[in-house]
Amino acid sequence: MQNRCGEIKLRAERKGGELLKVMEKNKGGRPAKTGSTMLPVSTLKSLGLDKFQSSRWQAIFFLLSMPKSSSLFASTKIVL
Repeated sequence: MQNRCGEIKLRAERKGGELLKVMEKNKGGRPAKTGSTMLPVSTLKSLGLDKFQSSRWQAIFFLLSMPKSSSLFASTKIVL
């Protein structure tokens, strides 16, 4: 049961990383002060994430999207 829960969590984090990777990035700035007319883009904070969680999810997506025969998997003994 515990392994199944871990697998579900990993799949969810991978999907979150995939969504973050393709999501439009917030450019920052001060639209209230500069008068920007661009539509607002979600921030990590508004999504309930911090930068470490975002980075981790995107790394999980990257690693699990790589072909198994890549040099990363060939040179190390990573079991995913």
